[in-house]
Amino acid sequence: MHTRIYEYKHSPCLSSEENMGLRSRKPEAKAEAAKHKDDMELQFQRLNARADEPLLKLQVQTVKFNYMWKDMIVKLSWVLVPYSFLYIYRYKDDYEVVGFHCLSALFFALTALWFKDVEENGFEKIAMGKIFRASVVTMVSQLLIYVNIWLYADAYNPDLKFRCVPMSAFYCIIIGLALGIMRRNSQKIAKHREKIIKEISSKEN
Repeated sequence: MHTRIYEYKHSPCLSSEENMGLRSRKPEAKAEAAKHKDDMELQFQRLNARADEPLLKLQVQTVKFNYMWKDMIVKLSWVLVPYSFLYIYRYKDDYEVVGFHCLSALFFALTALWFKDVEENGFEKIAMGKIFRASVVTMVSQLLIYVNIWLYADAYNPDLKFRCVPMSAFYCIIIGLALGIMRRNSQKIAKHREKIIKEISSKEN
């Protein structure tokens, strides 16, 4: 019987002191980069905090002002819905006028529904919604009908030109002005904030 002798290769064991030495031998560049990153983040947070202090009052005023515009458009839209129905009731015997102002009532109701969700910077999201698209289709339809009335109504009913006024088109001008003012107010705060951060940064440097 032959005895097989196996040779075992033992990896040298490191003492705890040697292990600590290996852990401490990290590249200095990496440690300095991490420290620099932490310093930059701390400085950025400090600059943001100092910039937000003088802007807080202005931001509150802007939010209130933008909300005032939004609330005014929504309430005015709901008020114009029964106003359109007054025209429908007044000219109930003229089906062309009734149909025209039914489109007006529908447009104002749809406008109130989508405008209440508008934020000063979030119009792009609203524009992709079904309610906004339906309001645009309603307005365009009303404009096309009005053009047709303007071209051909003299032959059979000249009064249609004055009874069917496309209020939706004029109302879109008001909506565009309100959205422009709301967005411009928000952009002013962002630009003013960047200016303050630059001023604070230049003073510290």
